[in-house]
Amino acid sequence: MSRAVVLRPEAEAELEDGHDYLEQFRPGRGAALAAAIRAGCARIAANPQLGTEVQPGVRRLFVSGTNCTVSSHCLWSTLLGAKRFRRRQW
Repeated sequence: MSRAVVLRPEAEAELEDGHDYLEQFRPGRGAALAAAIRAGCARIAANPQLGTEVQPGVRRLFVSGTNCTVSSHCLWSTLLGAKRFRRRQW
């Protein structure tokens, strides 16, 4: 059963900033980044046990083809909480 993924406002803003930054210098790369991160979120929604547990109840998944991770926190059978995209280096 798939879970709902809820992005926190900070995560959504960081994703948008990364998209805009990359699009300035490499058109198309920002869209590719956003698509890869959203695909990672979809994978977590389908299987909340993906990734590495970094704290009790918090998992981190590296997003293929990027320098980003998606952190998730699963509560009450619905994926909520700490979806924060960590930008290492653009």
